[in-house]
Amino acid sequence: MLSRVNREVEKNPLLEFFSVYFKNLHKIIAINLLFLLCSIPAIGLQTLLYMIFKRINVFSAVIFIATVFPFSGGLIICGRKLATGESFNIFKEFSNATSKNTLHMLKHSIIACFAVLVEYLSLTSYFKLAQYNKGFWISFSISVILGLFLLFCSYSVAIMSTAYELKMKQLYRNAALLAIGAFKYNLLATLALVFFLMVIFSFCLAFGGMITAVLLVLFAVVLVPESACVIVSFILFPKIKKDMEKANSRAVPPEKEREKNVPFEPAVNEIPEDLLKGDMEEFVFFNGRMYKRSALLKLKSDNSADDVK
Repeated sequence: MLSRVNREVEKNPLLEFFSVYFKNLHKIIAINLLFLLCSIPAIGLQTLLYMIFKRINVFSAVIFIATVFPFSGGLIICGRKLATGESFNIFKEFSNATSKNTLHMLKHSIIACFAVLVEYLSLTSYFKLAQYNKGFWISFSISVILGLFLLFCSYSVAIMSTAYELKMKQLYRNAALLAIGAFKYNLLATLALVFFLMVIFSFCLAFGGMITAVLLVLFAVVLVPESACVIVSFILFPKIKKDMEKANSRAVPPEKEREKNVPFEPAVNEIPEDLLKGDMEEFVFFNGRMYKRSALLKLKSDNSADDVK
């Protein structure tokens, strides 16, 4: 009976998601609390700015993104591993992922802040202008579409920047392609996030008064961040992984690095040791191609064995 239920869950993505989500709910809460600890300086800065200026605006949001996003590496990686059913030590994985990706994520936070600021100014400016000239509704609509495109790109950037060793140019090019090529997955992820937030908001509103405010803050702290990562990863990561594997299988090395009818192999002696450390299932960029880390390790070990012979 139990095995039949498991088979039904595997066949139904929605049931599979709920199974993954509620089975790991305690881990989601624990990861969010760890992320909260990392976010204390950013929250303190926001509180200080509010006390000084007595208001919260888009510039406050941009500063918050810039100060919180660098610590989101652990949140994203743990969310991906929960979504794919991997087992890991929460504290160790979060700490390692956060420390390893802090500087990397800082670069993305600067780009994200710029995108948010430009998008906000475009939407507000065109909306005000459209009140006097209806032609500006076209510009406003284009800004909305561009905003969705940037949102879809952010999903792929968050996942690929922590799962694959890619240069910035390759990362954002792939994210732009996936924003369009994986449109239905991006749209589904967005709708799922909106539905999730609506359920939480509706639940909190049912109590009214101060209880609603307390519950909203509580859910925002202990549930929302990592839940969003799990939702997006569950929907998008299988598609991204499949596309990356296809790209890897089709990759053709430069002609100068191979001869006709001779299989191409990377210069295994030049593989940096730090490139071989980490999750064996992750893809890394080496010598102009994407390789699974386990494949690179095997190539190097085989080459070492040949040298001994």
